Order: sequence, then C-alpha cells, then structure tokens
Amino acid sequence: MVRANIILESLFPGIEQELLNLGAVQIDWPKDVLIVYGSQLVPRFSFNLNTLFLGRPLLDWTIKSRLEAFKGFHILEGHEVTELLYDALQKRVTGVLLCRSDNRKNDDSPSINSLLAELVVDTTGRATEAHKWLATIGYTLPKKTVVDASIGYASRLYQPSPEFKFDWKAVQMYPRPPYLRGGGIYPVGNNLWHVGLIGINGDYPPTDEVGFLEFSKTLPGLEIHEAIKSAKPVSKIHSYRQTQNRLYHYEKLSQMPDGFITLGDAVCAFNPVYGQGITVAALSALTLDDLLQEEKYKKGKLTGFSIRFQKKLAKVIAHPWLLATLEDLNWSKTKGIKPQPWFVYRLIQRYTYQLLQKAAREPDICQSFAEVMHMLKPTSSLFTPRMFWRVLLELTPNKAEIVSEDIRKITAQRLT
Repeated sequence: MVRANIILESLFPGIEQELLNLGAVQIDWPKDVLIVYGSQLVPRFSFNLNTLFLGRPLLDWTIKSRLEAFKGFHILEGHEVTELLYDALQKRVTGVLLCRSDNRKNDDSPSINSLLAELVVDTTGRATEAHKWLATIGYTLPKKTVVDASIGYASRLYQPSPEFKFDWKAVQMYPRPPYLRGGGIYPVGNNLWHVGLIGINGDYPPTDEVGFLEFSKTLPGLEIHEAIKSAKPVSKIHSYRQTQNRLYHYEKLSQMPDGFITLGDAVCAFNPVYGQGITVAALSALTLDDLLQEEKYKKGKLTGFSIRFQKKLAKVIAHPWLLATLEDLNWSKTKGIKPQPWFVYRLIQRYTYQLLQKAAREPDICQSFAEVMHMLKPTSSLFTPRMFWRVLLELTPNKAEIVSEDIRKITAQRLT
C-alpha cells in the first residue's frame, strides 16, 4: 500500500530507490492495474498513488540489512522465546527465557538462557504465544474477536511468455457476492509474476497443475487465465488457508505488566488477501516510536506504558479492521461474532457497494476510495455530507428508503 511505502521511506531514507534498483516494480494505482471488483471493471484513472510491488524475501532482506547497520543492533538466530521473565513485586516483565531451536553442532553455548530487557516487544505474528505467557504469570487472557470467511488461496511464480501482449503491470480480481472466486497477478522483479487464486466459503483453489489452470477460467474475467496459460511456471503451487481476521483485545485488559507489549499480527492478523499487514505493522512501529519519545522526556521507567500503548494501538487498528471485516462479513457462511449494532455495518456495506458503482464512473469518488484503501485517509472521508448525498441519490427509491430508515436509527441512538 502507498502508506506503507511512505512510512518505510521515512524510517529508512532511500529504501524505495534501493528496492527499485534491486528489481522492485513501481506501480501507479489504479492506472497500471487491471481491477475487477465482483463484475465491475474499475477504470484505470491516474491519481499518482505510487506503490512498489516486489517479493517478500527482497523486502525482508533489505530491511534486515538496514537494521544491521545500526550501532548496537544484534540478531540472535536459532532461538525461540518460551516464556516471560517476570518480577512479581514490581509487576514488570524483565526479559525473556530463550531456548535453542536449531540443531547446530560443535557449539557449547547453553540450550536455555535468559535475555534481560527494559521493554519486550512481541512481533511473532499469527503464531504468538503472548496471551498464554501473560496467563502463566497471573494476568487475565485478552478477549479475542475472529471473523473467518473460510478464504483460501493458492499461488505460484510464473515467467510471462514473450509473445503475450498486455497493457497492465498487475491484475486484481476481488470476489463479491455471488462470485466466490478471485485472484491476482503481481510483478515481483526479474520478469516474474506472483499469481494467486482465491476461493471463499471453503471453495479453495486446487494445488495441482491442471486444477490450478482450470480454476483460473472460472474467475469473473479471463485475464488471469489468458496470462498464465502461455506463461512458464517457475515454482511449485503453494496453498494457504489460515486467513481469518483475528484481533486480541489487549486494550480492554484492566491490568497489563509493564515492560511488555505486542504489535503487528501478534495483536491483529488480517485476511492477507487485502494486503494490509505490512502497512499496519509499519503504523504500529510509528505508534511505538511516538510513545517512546514521550517517555524519553518524562525520564520514567515505562510505568503504565504497556497499557497506554495497547490502547493507542487499538485506535490505529480500528480503521483497517473495519475495512477487512466489512468485506469478509459479506459472505453468508462467514464465521465469527458480528459487530454490534449489526444494522450499522449492513448500512455501511450497502453504502460502500453503491459508492464503488459510482466510483467506476466518477474519478474524484474513485480517488477518495483509493486513498482510503491505501490508508492515506480515514474511512470517515467517504461519509462526508457531499459524498454521502451523491451516493444516496444513486440508490433506487426502495434502497434509498431502507438506507434512510437506518440513518434515522443511527441518529436516534446518537451513533457516529
């Protein structure tokens, strides 16, 4: 996303050009992208929303190289954290207990050791054990919200055929009821495409050669199928089905030990189909930096810092969480607790769908939606009075009456 590019450049000046030199592809979104949303083809307007497409290994390697250049930075490989070190008297986490996780031989270092720290940050992603670690030292488990549309995807790398002619740099096909299937083509450098196929409500794409290609024929458009049928596969087909949106509500805990926080996927893991994870992780890092700068001037010992951070992070997460769950709650078989009041979410879903129909014809609305999707503007920017009435007037009389009734309910309950 564009917001992620901006944040990474601010944290690591010059990294965008470095990635471009290493093979990343710059894309003007949506000008360079063929986008299909349900059955709707999105016009390819130019809004100068430039973002980079590249393989994850290249991004990780480049950031790791930048971090290693910092004085005092050290990576300890071949270990995993098994529990938190805790001072019960001060109610503070003082470090972690590490266990060797590799099988290196001829190494006399201990298999278990302690690592002391003033602040422990859990960024272990979906596999986080933080909630269990907290329970072990006597703290209440955070509540968890899960929204799962049973989405699975299969992906592989292709080298495009020299004879294949196309006028786009990437393709994105987002499913929308009644379509249960979608997919995408994304350049990752070295003249390679990352091709992913998506299935919803358990309609998972196959991982065999023939099935993968046949599945691509059933998408709302044939562009992906036409592109890959003549392309050369250069990897195996990999599948992934752990795509549920999952949020741990650390911000609602009445108590949390000082010296320990969680961020990134360890707090909130999104359906990866929407590509929000890296952007939210980057926003989380900025949030942490802001609060640490405040503590620097207070010259304290981070007393009460943990719960303050988790509460502030929850506000950062709220916007992308709304975007992801709104989409996944469109599907009839989606599992999970529906947000309350549910009629508000239904109203937003109806409104957003109609807004997208209008965005296909009007560049300024398309730009506003694109800026929200790339986290450059808040969701509320799509609900300004001017925008709202332009969209509402597009509704049929029956739909407009339903929406107006919902609005009256919201007004009556003073919901914003």
